[in-house]
Amino acid sequence: MDLKMRQMSASLKGTLGSVRSLARHPDPAKPFLLACGLDRFLRVYDLKKRQQVCAVYLKQYLNTVDVMQDLQLEEGEEEGEEEGPEATEAKRRKRAFKGQ
Repeated sequence: MDLKMRQMSASLKGTLGSVRSLARHPDPAKPFLLACGLDRFLRVYDLKKRQQVCAVYLKQYLNTVDVMQDLQLEEGEEEGEEEGPEATEAKRRKRAFKGQ
């Protein structure tokens, strides 16, 4: 959205329900926009190419989405050692941004 001209500059396709939350990646070198909505998908869009990069189906409705700039494992911690809902969320984030 161009606020100066009050015009829509682009639209991103893919969502089937209303969008509940948008978040942009904090690193300017990674121009990604994340969206979650009532269709239970977390979608990642590339803002330079203006297309959807990936979509992850979620078992629950999300109200907000947030992006962590640096996701690193602590010393001695393996990826498979985590347990609980926090581990599921961390694994999903790692998969969404792996190699980006």
